[in-house]
Amino acid sequence: MFFVNLMVSLAELERGRTAERNSATTLSRADRGLWNGGMLLGYDLAEKKGSLVVNDREAEIVRTAFETYLTTGSILKTATTLNDQGFRTKGFSSRRGKTHPPKRFGYTSTRWLLCNPAYIGKKEVNKKKRKLDQSKITESQRYRVVEANWPAIVTTETFDKVQLLRREPALRAQPRRHDEARVPASRSRHLRQVRRPHGRALRNGTAPLQAQLLRL
Repeated sequence: MFFVNLMVSLAELERGRTAERNSATTLSRADRGLWNGGMLLGYDLAEKKGSLVVNDREAEIVRTAFETYLTTGSILKTATTLNDQGFRTKGFSSRRGKTHPPKRFGYTSTRWLLCNPAYIGKKEVNKKKRKLDQSKITESQRYRVVEANWPAIVTTETFDKVQLLRREPALRAQPRRHDEARVPASRSRHLRQVRRPHGRALRNGTAPLQAQLLRL
């Protein structure tokens, strides 16, 4: 019985070490900007492991989504426009042979597309820890954004404008400070230089990408 328990304990220890090695390898690849697997609309897997190549047909869908959102300011309207134009999410077959057919765009899939920095050639590291207090976790486990080894589909300027526009309703809902309440409306509008096509303004300036994503 003792021998059996010993073997079980050793097996559990080895599984734990294997999991730690796999996690460290994945983290190292992410820090180097390598793709860790999965399918992404707008790209195909490259022959070189850990890289992506642009799929021109799908890249047009991605660009249309960003342009439409900047025009409408609505995720649902963006999804409707994409669907009306016959665009669909990425279809693919898994390694196990399971087929994942293209689907109509919905709120979640459209929102995910619009806030994914992969489309500007960036890679998120430790994404699941993005909402945690970064000062309370080790440096290696902190959320960060690094340069990816695949080309961008969308310009950084367009991506930043979309993130600002997405945050605008939350900014308007925040209570104004006492000194802000005294600023005349005309002056307030003058201070806002990035505007929606239909006239509603965004705050001037662009925060660093990582700071933007931490607030989403």
